[in-house]
Amino acid sequence: MTWNTFLGGTGDDQGKSLAIDNSGNIYVGGYSAGTWGSPVRAFAGNYEAFAAKLDNSGTFTAEPPTVTGISPSSGPTAGGTLVTITGTKFVSGATVTIGGAAATNVTFVSATSMTATTPAGTAGAGDVKVTTPGGTATLTGGFTYSPTVPGAPTIGTPSAGNAQATVSFTAPVSNGGSSILDYPVTSSSGGFTATGAASPLTVTGLTNGTAYTFTVTARNSVGSSSSSAASNTVTPATVPTVTTPTSASVMQTTATLGGNVTGNGGASVTARGVVYAETATNAGPQIDGGGVTNAAGTGTTGAFTVDVTGLTANTGYSYSAYATNSQGTTYSAAGNFTTSPTVPGVPTIGTASAGNAQATVSFTAPANNGGAAITGYTVTSNPAGGTDSNAGSTGLSHVVTGL
Repeated sequence: MTWNTFLGGTGDDQGKSLAIDNSGNIYVGGYSAGTWGSPVRAFAGNYEAFAAKLDNSGTFTAEPPTVTGISPSSGPTAGGTLVTITGTKFVSGATVTIGGAAATNVTFVSATSMTATTPAGTAGAGDVKVTTPGGTATLTGGFTYSPTVPGAPTIGTPSAGNAQATVSFTAPVSNGGSSILDYPVTSSSGGFTATGAASPLTVTGLTNGTAYTFTVTARNSVGSSSSSAASNTVTPATVPTVTTPTSASVMQTTATLGGNVTGNGGASVTARGVVYAETATNAGPQIDGGGVTNAAGTGTTGAFTVDVTGLTANTGYSYSAYATNSQGTTYSAAGNFTTSPTVPGVPTIGTASAGNAQATVSFTAPANNGGAAITGYTVTSNPAGGTDSNAGSTGLSHVVTGL
């Protein structure tokens, strides 16, 4: 009667029935308010009913459980589904796994019923296993994980370009149990979108100078995730537009030059002006180019002029208007002008020969013609009164009469 040490005499444990099978195994039934340990399930008072088996050596043997059903039999891959498991020989302290992962909130209801919360799993059927001191029972493929929409991606920092923005993001933690097909990125204004399989994606068709934020979703075979948080704000832009190089009031050493900034490109103009250089040195002048002078202007957009000085007479120049914003500097087409020539140098007088009331005067041309061909010479007498009969001619010998 080795089992009697568990059931005897205190008033807390009551054996109510006894049976012996042909193999000599002993079966005991009753109720108990005591605490029993393995292999019999643990009792915690309140006079719980029990059934125990002793093998023919006198050792308690717990009965193995069975699992006959689970309801509901499907749920999302994220887990969190409360299920009821039915079967036999369930005991308090039993554990449950679904799809190989431990269920949570396992609650013993009766010897034929338990409840549990499903763990996260992968899409498809998973085995339901209940383990007690008597063994493990399996309901093969008893619970099916159904795919759901993915989690929301995490938005990154967009970068603005010319009428576009490139948006980065990271994939969601969960794909919902189904491969992600693509990621749609959407602008806050105008609803411009870009869709692709991976980050980053470039949204085009934006308006330069307009501020945008962006959100991204993930899509699988079930549907689309919720939107990510909105990105920070970016403003697409490009370089300004500059047209119509102008030149006016061109003198020997000065000129008035200009251009027209017809658009700021979507970003504030921070500088504008005119660059110029002698054509022989640089026919396409730009800032920091060889032989280039920068004549800075004022203002932002619209037509403008700048006055330049220090030019060389009778010299060809090339020039371009420019404007700068956060995206860079742009230039108009190159224009050209030539400064005015100066007066020629002084001729060198030669020898005068006298005649009847006249004199013939010879001379040599000046070393510097002032940048233009000499169109004529005039000889004057001292004292005055003589007349150069060849005045205005280019000859180097003139006759002065009336002397």
